[in-house]
Amino acid sequence: MPTELKTQSVLRELPLIREFLQTQLSGMDHPNLTIPVIDAVILATIEAASNVMKHAYADVTDRTMLIRIVQQDETLSIEILHHGDRSVPDQPADPDFSGLSEDGFGLFIIHELMDTVTYSRTAPNWQSILLIKKLV
Repeated sequence: MPTELKTQSVLRELPLIREFLQTQLSGMDHPNLTIPVIDAVILATIEAASNVMKHAYADVTDRTMLIRIVQQDETLSIEILHHGDRSVPDQPADPDFSGLSEDGFGLFIIHELMDTVTYSRTAPNWQSILLIKKLV
């Protein structure tokens, strides 16, 4: 059964999202859902949520996001549903590690920490970012 959080598209909601994820993931009973795995999933989810707020919603703060957590057998799925633009590439560009850029690391972090990242349209006016972590 999925666990969900409905939140607004404003950056000050990120601590609420982090707390929700921490509480839900820490309460799951799986031997491979360790503290480092939980921390990685939270970081990837926070990066994805902030990307939705900044880019898909273009900093419009009165829009809604839904974050859904499902753990089944050896898989943990976090889905972020939103009504924003699908402006995120399926294959992120490599970030600039020269030290000259402050942006461009979020997608890299998300894709490095999660086993699968999928961007899709799930219904009219709904976009989905599905983050999957294998618990094996």
